[in-house]
Amino acid sequence: MPFYIIENNNFGLGTFSRVEQYDLPLKQVGTAKVVVGDHYLSNQDIGKIDAVKIDVQGFEPEVLRGLTNTLGATRPVVWCEVGSGAKSKIETASDLLGFFPTNYKLYRFVETFRFGLRSVALIDFPCGNLDYADYVLAPREFDLQ
Repeated sequence: MPFYIIENNNFGLGTFSRVEQYDLPLKQVGTAKVVVGDHYLSNQDIGKIDAVKIDVQGFEPEVLRGLTNTLGATRPVVWCEVGSGAKSKIETASDLLGFFPTNYKLYRFVETFRFGLRSVALIDFPCGNLDYADYVLAPREFDLQ
């Protein structure tokens, strides 16, 4: 698949998504082989997947679709960033939860500042429009609060 970066030296902002999501236009810099996550994992003989971190700059829906069997079979906890690229395809909590088997719960990371100290909490995010944020999706039997 074509791989894009923005026209500056921050290579951490690369993506397979063609959705304009940065202040600068995307520029194709190469191609990379992309495989379906379920196929890859089944060929690695890894066993149970407990956790997945997804931060792919707008390619989140494609990654989640490629993990359908894994999500259903092993029910991992998933940490997923929703930035402008992902938000163009996943607007609401229901949209995001739609990629998961039933009985998953959505949480959001929230930062607070108090007395000069920064803390991060994980809060229940039951419904509504998604903000640009990091979210955790977990089987309901895991109470993460």
